[in-house]
Amino acid sequence: MNSDVVKVSVDAVRTGDSPRLDGEDEDHARALAELGTGLPPITVHRGTMRVIDGAHRLRAARLLGHTEIAARFYDGDEDDAFVLAVTMNASHGLPLTLADRTAAAARILTARPQLSDRRIGKVTGLSGTTVGPSAAVRLIRTSSRTAAWGATAGPAR
Repeated sequence: MNSDVVKVSVDAVRTGDSPRLDGEDEDHARALAELGTGLPPITVHRGTMRVIDGAHRLRAARLLGHTEIAARFYDGDEDDAFVLAVTMNASHGLPLTLADRTAAAARILTARPQLSDRRIGKVTGLSGTTVGPSAAVRLIRTSSRTAAWGATAGPAR
C-alpha cells in the first residue's frame, strides 16, 4: 500500500465490495460526521476507485458536504484488496459482525485456497478451528484440481 496521503474527490470514490453484509451503518457515519475533522485517511483501490477501508468516513465527508477526502491508494489485485479490507475492518472502527467475518472467511477461502485456516482466521478475527470446517471445501477443490490436471502437480504445460 502506498503510504502517501493524497486528496481525492469524494465523487471519484465508490463504495461496494465491503466485508459488511449489511453495508454502511448510517448512525455510525453520522457520529463520525459530528466529529468533524481529524479522521484518518481512507484506503482506496486505485484500479477500481473502490473504498477498501473508510466507507463510513467517506459517508461522513459527504454528509458534511466535503468535496475531497484524504486517501491512501492500494495497487494490488481485487482479491488482495478484499483481504486488506477485512484485515483493516477487523482491527479498528465499527467491528465486523460474526456473520460478516464468517462470510469474509468463505470468500477468502474461495479466492485464496492456498491460505491456511490459521491465516484466514487471523485476517477475519475468527479462530482457525472456526475456519476449519471450510477445510472440507478446500479438500474438494484440491481434489477437483488434481483430477482435472491428471497426475501432474499442476496444469498441463
